[in-house]
Amino acid sequence: MIPAPTAPWGLSVHVERAPGPQFTWASAWPVGFRSEGPGEHGLAHLCEHLLFQGTDAHPKLDYFRRVEAAGGIANARTRPDYTVHFGSARATHWREILRLEGDRFHGTVAPADVIANQQAVVAAEVQEKLLGNPRGTYPWVDVPRALFADPAHAHDGYAAPALAPAPTPATVAAFYRSTYGQARPVLWLRGPFEEREAVAVMEESFAPPRMEPKPRRGAARTHRMPSPAVPSHPAGSALAWALSGPWVHKQFTALLVLVEAMNDILAPALGAIAYWGMFDEPCQMSDPLYVTVEAPGSPDRLRTAVRDLLSGLVRTPPAAATVEGWAASRLLTLRRPEADPVEYTVRRAVDTLLHDDPAFTRARCDELTSVSAADVAEAAARVLEADWVVLPHE
Repeated sequence: MIPAPTAPWGLSVHVERAPGPQFTWASAWPVGFRSEGPGEHGLAHLCEHLLFQGTDAHPKLDYFRRVEAAGGIANARTRPDYTVHFGSARATHWREILRLEGDRFHGTVAPADVIANQQAVVAAEVQEKLLGNPRGTYPWVDVPRALFADPAHAHDGYAAPALAPAPTPATVAAFYRSTYGQARPVLWLRGPFEEREAVAVMEESFAPPRMEPKPRRGAARTHRMPSPAVPSHPAGSALAWALSGPWVHKQFTALLVLVEAMNDILAPALGAIAYWGMFDEPCQMSDPLYVTVEAPGSPDRLRTAVRDLLSGLVRTPPAAATVEGWAASRLLTLRRPEADPVEYTVRRAVDTLLHDDPAFTRARCDELTSVSAADVAEAAARVLEADWVVLPHE
């Protein structure tokens, strides 16, 4: 891999040479839910959708047709601190795909009818994920608002847009200019090509981001997505707590092993699932780190089971072999994306954006093997001392 040059407007380019018939790409942008100001809800997520809806040069669906014709896929995801766009295609088409990708960020148009359409798509997505959770809660929405009071951590950038009217093209364009337009993104490219040529093509293709409001392109109507069926699910509850940062890496990895211990012990007994942050996804190490345990049944039952588990670990630290098993299980979870070329590339881009270290997650994996029983007991004691919140669902 060659050193990362930076385009004049702030694009950081990384090229990793890898053999094979496919290439992968990921562009990570420091634009997320936290980029929204007072009274703004969902603009970051909406922009993620709009960036796939056509440009001056390529009308709607042309991007996906070309990516699919190249044997590829493309997608994106928005989180509190970042949005990442990613995909893969045949390596023979890498120049064409990168130019298409750059055009999306520089030439997207956002007329009112397209904004209304994508607002409806987002609303349907939110409804499906909120109602489809068998525990009855959704961590992006319920847990942060219950744990935190400050806007940076309690802000709802995901669910509230489903209840709000579609923003105007001018509002969307202004948000895009103030976020994407001022961003210093990380672009990671992996495939069987000559690195310096790849850098040149990326720097040429990714011009400074631009999105301009446009009049309606079609008839003045809003396209509504069908509402998903509401699944039946048992009453459940979630238990969550936040631990303040900044984090020492050893404390962080010990907590990961503790989360795995909760899954190992509580899943068979309660059908519970435990995870840190947003479903174990990358986070800023300076942030408070929160852990959630969800399970069917009453909150009292879940709270008692978790407290008994943590107290037992503090009172009698687990055997070394048991800790090794939990660490090995967590290691499999963290390393699983590396087996998928697209997710591998996504992780490199996001780790570089958030931590200025493409191997950040891999380093945490290496540290897992050194977590001891005493470290797990210390993490359990820290959780016992934290403020807990309970989110029941009937």
